[in-house]
Amino acid sequence: ETFQDVLELERYEVSVAHSGHRALELARSTDFDVVLMDIKMPVMDGVETFRRLRLDAPALPVIMISAYAVEDRVAEALRLGAYAALRKPVRVAELLQLISTALPTD
Repeated sequence: ETFQDVLELERYEVSVAHSGHRALELARSTDFDVVLMDIKMPVMDGVETFRRLRLDAPALPVIMISAYAVEDRVAEALRLGAYAALRKPVRVAELLQLISTALPTD
């Protein structure tokens, strides 16, 4: 929700999902330009959610975020094609720069 506040102040439209299942539902009904996904989520972690998301939206840029020592999960997400991975605490300027490079150009 902190990221939501920051991104909305920067004039981005933001949708929030508190679980992997909800994230997949949203992704199937909405055309997102970029996704921020925490690796630590209840029931289905961010890497498994990312793996399933890839089936429906293989070109969608996904930035993985983690505060936990789960280097193997971060490496797996990157190997599967995640756009980038950030470690919490995330610097706002770094996040905004990464999002701007991940966004498709028209």
